[in-house]
Amino acid sequence: MNAAGCVRCLDYSIDAQGKRVVDIPLTPEAFYSPREFYWGTDIFHDPTRTLWDQYGREFFKPHVFQAQVTDGQLKLDFNNCGVFAMWIYPAKQAAAGKMRVDSFNGEYDWRMNTSIAHLVDGPDAGIALEPDADSKARGYTLFARHYTLMVYPNRNPRKEELITKLATALCPGQYEATTFAIRPLKDLQHVKVAVSDLTSAGGASIPAKSIKLDVVKYFPQATTDPQLVLTPSYLFPYLPLKLYKDFNRQYWLTIHAPQDAVA
Repeated sequence: MNAAGCVRCLDYSIDAQGKRVVDIPLTPEAFYSPREFYWGTDIFHDPTRTLWDQYGREFFKPHVFQAQVTDGQLKLDFNNCGVFAMWIYPAKQAAAGKMRVDSFNGEYDWRMNTSIAHLVDGPDAGIALEPDADSKARGYTLFARHYTLMVYPNRNPRKEELITKLATALCPGQYEATTFAIRPLKDLQHVKVAVSDLTSAGGASIPAKSIKLDVVKYFPQATTDPQLVLTPSYLFPYLPLKLYKDFNRQYWLTIHAPQDAVA
């Protein structure tokens, strides 16, 4: 027979018929990973997928194992863990068993969206502007806000926030942050952002190696039960990403002026 136990604990194991079939030890590396204590920090939200599909399905991913039963009794021991759901079916009916698991995921997907938690737009969405010809040609609009102000994924840029370049000021030895956001006018595949040397009007420069590029990560945050808002939550090391139509992607630059920099 096959058995699938859906559990979410730390440092646990499962025995079937006296044999260890699941063993998940807890190590410092595992605890402080995106799969445990920092769950979801490596998930970039996809607006075309549901909350359960992105955050819940993997969180409650079942363990699948086989156990040989000869006397009509199946003995399972759950060590330091509980059971979220369990399916037991003959090995010859594995395909039908998988269908049962898939139907559960579909049902829980519906329950999460209707009664447990569902996404709503962030505040201050604003009014959509008509993109200019250059933005339409490249497929996205560029805009910037001060780094102390949040950029929600649904927020429409205001006219005064539209940019064609970035500018900032800092003293020798100083660290300074600046941000910009891309609002795609269509889905964009594997968008890459590159940083070059910065130059001043007087000819001074800051090398690209002194500029750290991060992606502002959106994460579902609770507002009023059962509503969640995708909120700018933390910085993630830059990587190329797919961008979705009308779903902002904010980038964060941390600039360090060398101690011997001149104006």
